[in-house]
Amino acid sequence: MSAGGTHEAHSGRDEVKMGSERGFGLVFAVVFVLVGLWPAVELAWRPRLQPEHLRLWALALAAAFLATALLHPPVLRPLNRLWFLLGMLLSRIMTPLVMGLLFVLAVVPTAIVMRLRGHDLLRLKIDRNARTYWIVREPPGPPRDSMRQQY
Repeated sequence: MSAGGTHEAHSGRDEVKMGSERGFGLVFAVVFVLVGLWPAVELAWRPRLQPEHLRLWALALAAAFLATALLHPPVLRPLNRLWFLLGMLLSRIMTPLVMGLLFVLAVVPTAIVMRLRGHDLLRLKIDRNARTYWIVREPPGPPRDSMRQQY
């Protein structure tokens, strides 16, 4: 096991580059505009919803993020860094979780069904009477000389 307590050595990974402060501010401005205007979108489905239900706090935050991103992006550096670190933390948690769920929900049931049906795709069954487990290929594979000087 590596020093980080996982089965992977994380030291060999490529360095992840944090996005720009301007891009961060613009993305958050768009997100807060969407949050602020969502009740207006709901008006089409629920007429009793009043336009004054717009989320003005979200629109104000959107304006603040937009102005800061366009006029003085370095102010957003601490928030951008926190958002980046949250993303890195979530990636360390979610990736093994999703891969584990994929294994448990897809690979394990498939293997159980294959085993119940008697399939042995990897030919792992032990044959005590077999002299060898070598599989003769018909037709035989490529000639040996084709593997020399491949490049």
